[in-house]
Amino acid sequence: MLSRIRERLRPILDRLARHRAGQRPAPVAAGIFVWAGLRTPIDSEDIMTQTKTKLIALTLALIGGGTGTGRAADYVVGAIQIAHPWAPATPEGAKAAPGYLTLTNTGREPDRLISGSFVDAGRVEIVSGGGRATQAIAGGLVIAPGETVTLTPTGPHLMFTGLIGPLERGNTAQSILRFEKAGPIVLEFAIEGAAQKSGGRRGR
Repeated sequence: MLSRIRERLRPILDRLARHRAGQRPAPVAAGIFVWAGLRTPIDSEDIMTQTKTKLIALTLALIGGGTGTGRAADYVVGAIQIAHPWAPATPEGAKAAPGYLTLTNTGREPDRLISGSFVDAGRVEIVSGGGRATQAIAGGLVIAPGETVTLTPTGPHLMFTGLIGPLERGNTAQSILRFEKAGPIVLEFAIEGAAQKSGGRRGR
């Protein structure tokens, strides 16, 4: 478990070490600060200490603290099962990308996907519909007891907005999803498919 945590933190801490040496952080580093919930300016004197402490605490709490577990492509948090989280590859300059997965509620009470964060984007929206018909789902996505909800381009899905770089096929991108009852879980979205030429909001 500790080796897994170190592997996830290594690229982040490497970027922070370069920042201490006087180099500007790579764009992805700025996204990591937002993803981790940090509000400290990037050029503050104590950014190294604060960021290391918060990232380690976050990883320990979400990976080792029982809020959710990941098994290959499938994840479980509380009564919610999550299968095949993925997002399409994006071209340079794209500002948003959709995210898809399948949610199953094995419990006896409804639960709700209420928010999320994505390491390569500034914001995660929970929406429904495609193109100009896309609308935010007020209050989050409800998963009834015994129900399976598959996120699709024209139905409910996630929208990662404010991308800080292209999503490249074959890579993975870490995310945190938060459920009203089940709580938060860390998971990785597989980046699949060929990048489309146009940026902005896309269904797939």
